[in-house]
Amino acid sequence: MSEELNQEVVEEQKPSEGNPDIGPLIAESKKYRSRAQAAEEELARIKAAQKEAEEAKLAEQGEYKTLLEQKEEELKALSAKATEWDNFQATRREQILEGWSDDQKENFGDLPLTKLEALNKQFKLEQGGGKAPQDRPGTSKTGQKYNGHSSLKEWAIKDKESFRKRNGDYPG
Repeated sequence: MSEELNQEVVEEQKPSEGNPDIGPLIAESKKYRSRAQAAEEELARIKAAQKEAEEAKLAEQGEYKTLLEQKEEELKALSAKATEWDNFQATRREQILEGWSDDQKENFGDLPLTKLEALNKQFKLEQGGGKAPQDRPGTSKTGQKYNGHSSLKEWAIKDKESFRKRNGDYPG
């Protein structure tokens, strides 16, 4: 369309036999027409480059979308594992506290699971449990309970060597 306008302008400015000043105007009009054509070509190149950039951006966003979907799947899997772990801890906590007195539950029930398990071992050792042989639980070879001591803990503290020979290392 701009070419048609340029041609009309040139036709209107054709040199007439009586006006010699129109020649430079025609040359100038051709210069402007060539500039307009160059500008239109440049605009077309810019638009094409913009379109390519948008397509590249969309393709890149597609990659991000795929990555986001992968991360969401991973998050779901980890959430399921976290729920399993929480359920395990709650069940284990109930098992440990089941054998404790109400005072012990009140005093120690809110401790982390690892500390509860350590305390549970200690309470069992103090009550005569632990690693004593099944045929003679908590008694020495001569039949004395805790190898002559009043508790398993006292035996482990006062006579470490004989305790280790019979029961292994004392956890406390």
